[in-house]
Amino acid sequence: MNYFIDTHAHLNFKAFNDSYLSVAQKALEQGIEAIVIPGSNLETSLAAVERAQEINAKLNKKFAYSALGIHPVHENELNCFDDLEKIATPLPPTLVAIGEAGLDFFHDKDKKSRPSD
Repeated sequence: MNYFIDTHAHLNFKAFNDSYLSVAQKALEQGIEAIVIPGSNLETSLAAVERAQEINAKLNKKFAYSALGIHPVHENELNCFDDLEKIATPLPPTLVAIGEAGLDFFHDKDKKSRPSD
């Protein structure tokens, strides 16, 4: 049996403020078993938790999950990890991951070298 999970659905971003529920509903209707809404900074991490809880309540189903994280372009937010810990305590029922890490050469135009494939 195949399960399809969208592991990176930014339904917490402002662009989805008016459509997040309809997008989640359409994903469910198309056979997606679950979605994970990741945060990319403190504001969107908190929004990910809240949005996942809202979607689950409105769909009356465990479908949306959240991930806290700091995208590399937000690395200058010095106390961000302490703040993420506060969001995660107590553990929200939708939280399945903490962390957004990596080398983002698409957004960081100052990087001269790229890892080889």
